[in-house]
Amino acid sequence: MLIANIYIDFRIMKLKRTLITLTASIVSIATTMTFIVSSLAFARKVPNIPTIYLGKLNLDDYCQDTFGNNSRPVIVEENAYGWKCLVPHNADQVSYKSMDLDMACQTQYNDQNVLSGYLDWNDPYSWICWKPYHR
Repeated sequence: MLIANIYIDFRIMKLKRTLITLTASIVSIATTMTFIVSSLAFARKVPNIPTIYLGKLNLDDYCQDTFGNNSRPVIVEENAYGWKCLVPHNADQVSYKSMDLDMACQTQYNDQNVLSGYLDWNDPYSWICWKPYHR
């Protein structure tokens, strides 16, 4: 009977550890998905419709205007969605902030109808500002 109780206690402890690990994994996945979704919220590939090309995005100005003069754009992943604003808080603490690239284009060109878009998923430097062409 004692051996059976020890075995059951062991199985319960193992099950608890598995549940804790599973819970931590779910939280990690949810956090990652939230980060990805917030990063993609304002981004799109330039569509295959008549557009007016306005020019490249000025991400330096966007980061500084939005997060302060010491902020700057950095690439955290080598793809179109890899840009973040690096925001220094003090000598040894920084944060990475998501960018609203539509707002960056609208501010840069002083036009609320301007949109952002990338030309190549694998090229973080392929972002442009554009607007739909209307006759």
